[in-house]
Amino acid sequence: MAVPESLGPPWTINSGSAAELRPRFEGLELGSERCTLFSTGQRKAFTSAYLPICHTHKDKVKTMAKAVALVASALCFLALASLAQCHEKNQFHIEGKVYCDTCRVQFETRISDNIPGNSHDNNSGAKVRLECKNREHGKITYSVEGVTDANGQYSLLVEGDHEEEICEVRVVESPREDCADPMEGLEHARVACTGNNGLLTPVRYANPLGFMKKESLSNCKEVLDELGFLPITY
Repeated sequence: MAVPESLGPPWTINSGSAAELRPRFEGLELGSERCTLFSTGQRKAFTSAYLPICHTHKDKVKTMAKAVALVASALCFLALASLAQCHEKNQFHIEGKVYCDTCRVQFETRISDNIPGNSHDNNSGAKVRLECKNREHGKITYSVEGVTDANGQYSLLVEGDHEEEICEVRVVESPREDCADPMEGLEHARVACTGNNGLLTPVRYANPLGFMKKESLSNCKEVLDELGFLPITY
């Protein structure tokens, strides 16, 4: 950027308002340069200064080159993101938990507890299995197993897109002898293992699964009364 020599040093251009100075400097052509007014506000002893700022053709070329480079970088980033998303569409993380129904009511209450595994034994938790079946014939096309961690949570990695199949997670085995009775009809939870359902994340959350305690806890009546259930004899 440059200031026209005929106008003198920048600090001498301080008289008159912007409206008065603009006709003199706005759009002033100096060879390959074009000038515009720029207000500096208060500057030393002068009340205000309006400086003509002149941009050369080279400045414009540099600006355009930078803009092109930014657009090119953005397109490359989008292309890489698209490739990453395509890769993730073939992998899904199914997450959920397994709990103990301490009141034998086949749903969670405030005194239900998760069924965890031992942090020192990766196979000590509640065992779960995900199965995908053909919609027409019911044949199992994909299967993967896992166990709950120290918090009673599990995570299953599913490979491939299973849009044309029905996929469900089911409980297989409980590590607790006192809480191992299955919940009939509630042993499984359906999950969508496909990237063609509008979900952007590869994580899928399954409904909680559980086992029932062999004998209900003594305070279950109080808990169920709080929920508005009819009195139950224990």
